[in-house]
Amino acid sequence: MYVQATQDKLLAESCINEMKRIKPDILFVQVDGPHLLLQREPQKVANIVSTFVQETGR
Repeated sequence: MYVQATQDKLLAESCINEMKRIKPDILFVQVDGPHLLLQREPQKVANIVSTFVQETGR
């Protein structure tokens, strides 16, 4: 799983493309916000990750 900040100015699109090349079935989720998304939107990201973990643990 990759949680992408929609306003991230530090990670280039090429980083995402490289992850897709290495793991084509990677799940991408976009969250509105800047780089350091975990610090800016902790509850939103925690909910997303929690749902992901619960769904993959089945």
